[in-house]
Formats: sequence, structure tokens, C-alpha cells
Amino acid sequence: MLKIVAFREKFNNPVVLCLGRYESLHVGHAEIISRARAVAQKQGAEVMLMTFDECDNVRNRGVILTFEERAIRAEELGVSSFLRIEFSEEFKSLSPKQFFDALVQTLNVRAFFCGFDFRFGNGRSGDPNMLTALAHQNGIPVTVVESVDGFGGKISTSAVKDQLLHGNIEVANAMLGYRYFVEGVVESGRRQGREMGFPTANLNVQNGKFCVKKGVYQTKTVVDGVEYACITNVGEAPTFGFDKIKIETYIDGFSGDLYGKTLKVEFVKFIRDVRRFSSVDELKAQLSADLASVRGKI
Repeated sequence: MLKIVAFREKFNNPVVLCLGRYESLHVGHAEIISRARAVAQKQGAEVMLMTFDECDNVRNRGVILTFEERAIRAEELGVSSFLRIEFSEEFKSLSPKQFFDALVQTLNVRAFFCGFDFRFGNGRSGDPNMLTALAHQNGIPVTVVESVDGFGGKISTSAVKDQLLHGNIEVANAMLGYRYFVEGVVESGRRQGREMGFPTANLNVQNGKFCVKKGVYQTKTVVDGVEYACITNVGEAPTFGFDKIKIETYIDGFSGDLYGKTLKVEFVKFIRDVRRFSSVDELKAQLSADLASVRGKI
């Protein structure tokens, strides 16, 4: 099980420490972790990943992966422990050297890894060159990993979010190395879908999760070990006069009670924008067409 280590907490196991935010664990992050694992194996150490809690979600438009989701993904990539940073005023006031000293005084660091754009310390004044100089004084090697490029630029969490905001799900998924997803508890909804013959699971998604472009998507989910093709609406229900953003999923071929269950919905492809229909019959016809476009595609 992944170990969680608080900033300034003493941890004696030898670690190869990957420094950064690692909010989305995209393919660039995976490359850093892969290279760190190779060094850790030679050093008899484990890979520790620095990451932040979620107190600054608003500034970042929400997170691609929540802290708990990050832990699952990181463990899949071979990370053994998290260095959890609380983004407090005290932490933000640390100079680059104070931050570095806190790491080497409490952790048994055998090597550092970071991306080329890593910044640390107050005002983001520390960079990989400063990290290398500080680490050299302590006899600790530093590996700076250059950007992983694709789709016209460097792959970054911000670039992934921009693609999601434009509905470019397939591009975003390629950058992430996995399908973007939301997870939430199914709660009682308006029941208009059920009355039309399209009963939907209404997800109460965790606060702070990044929201994709409003629209209708091809998605997939797993219920009781069975994988289903789905259509998912992200947004309002203008035909029925509702303007609150909701996430509603129609699970093709499933019948049963989902209330209270937790569903993970993976986004596959953007189908169309949300729009107001002139009648319920027109909406039903469009939903049938949407469903036909995803049926059998998992």
C-alpha cells in the first residue's frame, strides 16, 4: 500500500524523490517516474513522489486527479510513497534553500528527479539549476527530465485541461496515458430520462474535480464487473428548464438499481453540444441517435 508522508515528517527509508506537482500523472510524469524507478532499483531505494493536497483547486480550475485518485495511479506506475504537501502560507513562504533543507533533514534521499520546468520556493524562485547546486553540496545526484512533446507542444497538465475544455477528449486521453474519468455516488435525479425510456445515473462528483466542456459524450463504465458503453451528458437540461450543471449517464444494456453505488465513468469521445430541443420527442430521437453511435463500442 502506498505510504503517505507529510512534509517535515521523518522517513528513514532510502528514497528517490520526484519533485513537482504531479496533479494529472500524464505521460510526461510517467516518464519521470519510470526513470526514477530504474535508479531506485540500483540504489536499493523506493520511489517517492511529491504532490500537493487539494486546497488550491480553485486556482487551478479543479484537478484532473483527486489526491486519492493520484495515489491509485501512482501506485500503478511503481511509486511506493507520497510526500504530501499542504499548500499553506507557511509552505509558500519558504525560500528554495529552506525547502531543500527540510527535505534532506527529514528524508533519506538518494537521488532527485524533476521536470525541466520544476520551480520551488517562494515566488517560484528555485529552478532545476538551483536544485542541482544545492543537491551537489550534499552529494545527491539530480536528474532533470526534458519535456515529452506531442500534439504541437509540450505535454502538461495545463495542456490536458485546455484540450478537455474544448471537448478534445481523445487528444487529452493520449496526453494522460489513460482515459479521463469522473467518479461519484449515484443519487436520485429528476426522472425525466426514465419517463422517456432513457433512465440515467446522476453522479454526485467529488468537489474540486476538473469539469470538461459541456456536452454529450461517448463514455464507458463498469457495474458489478461488467463493462458497459454509455452516453453521458455534462451540463444543463435546457429542454426541461434546468440550468445547474449535472453529470448524467445512460448505461446501455443495464437494468437495475444503482442508487448509492459509486460509479467511475471514463470519457471516450465528444459527440455533440448540449442544446435545447423543441419537444421531448425531438430529444428522444436525438438520444436514440447518440446511443446508436456508441452501441457496441467499449
